[in-house]
Amino acid sequence: MRWEAQPRRRLTMGGRFEPLRVGVVGCEKVSRGYGDSLRTRPDLVQIAGAFDLDHERTKAFIERYGRRAYDCYDDPLDDDEVEAIVSLTVDHAHAEVSSAALEAGKQVHSEKPLATNRRDGRRLPLISWEGAGLPSVRPRHEGRGGDAFIYRVEVGE
Repeated sequence: MRWEAQPRRRLTMGGRFEPLRVGVVGCEKVSRGYGDSLRTRPDLVQIAGAFDLDHERTKAFIERYGRRAYDCYDDPLDDDEVEAIVSLTVDHAHAEVSSAALEAGKQVHSEKPLATNRRDGRRLPLISWEGAGLPSVRPRHEGRGGDAFIYRVEVGE
């Protein structure tokens, strides 16, 4: 089955793009840096909600940055409001979360590494080429992860 990608960002009446709405998966330490960065540019990116296996971390993240706490990591994938997934999970879960998001037609930004083995690393671009979203990953020395993601949204990557 081929998944249809989400429509590209919409223009407002004033000719500007509406903010990209993201779902955050993984609310551990690194998520705070992303949350702090993303909320500095609400004109570009808005956090629609978040999920973490530890519901207390989800609750703490949502109280500070987001609107909705998801009960499982499939929930933001099924949420039509979410256009992109920011995967901040533990390293060994990046490929699973990213591939599920791509298959759901969402754009993906992942903390490094995008995958921890060659099989997964080769599979993610194949999913993307089938018409799903596009993966991006924060390079090792690119400053705070949220800043790098905002830059990619701003320049249209």
